[in-house]
Amino acid sequence: LLLSMLEHYYDVLAAPHFDELFGGLAIASAPTEERGRYAVLRLEFTGMVTDAGIDRLRADFFARIHNQIQTFLSRYAERMPEVAASFEAGLSTTEPASLMSRFLQAMARSPYPLYILIDEYDNFTNDLIARGDHSTYRDVIHASGFVREFFKTLKEGTATGVVGRIFMTGVSPVTLDDLTSGFNITRNV
Repeated sequence: LLLSMLEHYYDVLAAPHFDELFGGLAIASAPTEERGRYAVLRLEFTGMVTDAGIDRLRADFFARIHNQIQTFLSRYAERMPEVAASFEAGLSTTEPASLMSRFLQAMARSPYPLYILIDEYDNFTNDLIARGDHSTYRDVIHASGFVREFFKTLKEGTATGVVGRIFMTGVSPVTLDDLTSGFNITRNV
């Protein structure tokens, strides 16, 4: 519900419906300058398969990102056709970080900054920890693991200004702590 509220508050597509969505609430009486200013990408990492090996986990992680990017491009096709065209013209990849990098490069053509909402960023890593699969956890989070590289790409997107904001939900700061050198732009609230 919180992510849905953030999405509708900040999304440029929801801006014409602001009064309908937020009218009569305190937030409507003092809206921020960033209201309705972003293109919003929502990612969800709940329910990923963690017991079928690292290759299956990487493929599932990639598929989720790819599907959400495709949904995003469809939603914003009318406002940002150049982003979809640029993304489709990019090199094909099977690596999550490369896919996100290709998307962020395409988003550089957008008139809107990107707001990334990530629900349950640590759901699958917590599952690995709970099952005692510390080897797979280490392989995806540490050194050049695909999860670490993905979040490093998001950090780079904030440095270029393509990514204006990121809001993530999760239950434990363990994964966030292990990502810190690659993703040290967070604040745990």
